[in-house]
Amino acid sequence: YFYMAKDLDRSIDAQLMQNANAVAKMVSASDHESMALSANEDSELYRSYRHKIIDLQSENKLEFIYTLSKHDGKCFYTLDSGEGEDHSPIGMEYTDTAEAERKAFAGTTATTPIMTDQYGTHKSAFAPIRADGGAVVAIAGVDMSYDQIAARKRELLLMIGGAVGAGIAASVLFFLFIRKCIVRPITTLGEKIRNIASFEGDLSHRFEVDRHDE
Repeated sequence: YFYMAKDLDRSIDAQLMQNANAVAKMVSASDHESMALSANEDSELYRSYRHKIIDLQSENKLEFIYTLSKHDGKCFYTLDSGEGEDHSPIGMEYTDTAEAERKAFAGTTATTPIMTDQYGTHKSAFAPIRADGGAVVAIAGVDMSYDQIAARKRELLLMIGGAVGAGIAASVLFFLFIRKCIVRPITTLGEKIRNIASFEGDLSHRFEVDRHDE
């Protein structure tokens, strides 16, 4: 289980980084700057991008998708897929900057460990959004909830448990087969040999054979 769980962790990291990169490639750097400057969430441009990231979020069973801009050493939300109290409006400060976010602003896609913040417990990945010249102008973030990660680990445990159960059942059936086809006839033969011995070598004593695989 330990090695399979490690493989699952790597698979989740890879999925999150792939999703973050997909968002980063989807969002035009110039469009992102326009949305950040206008701070108008009712604009057609903002609604169009938000619709796209919500679709991507649903397709990949993610908790949140968002983008971050950086000014004067601070990070601010631009796009955000959250609804209601979980929505972060344009210009709201992002206060949870850690190593993964810094790597993304430096140009490298990265993941976080499982962390808890005001929006819940989740694992995240961040990817750079680049201008045409290659400069990083913002980053894209994706979150997978801890509940989703735990569900996938439960599925792994059930799969392993099923495989172990099937192996035990197969072993029991094989043992019963061996017992019926090999051990029992040998035991019966031994008993009959002992019976012959009890007749002081009288070879006229007959074996009753009901098999045809001699």
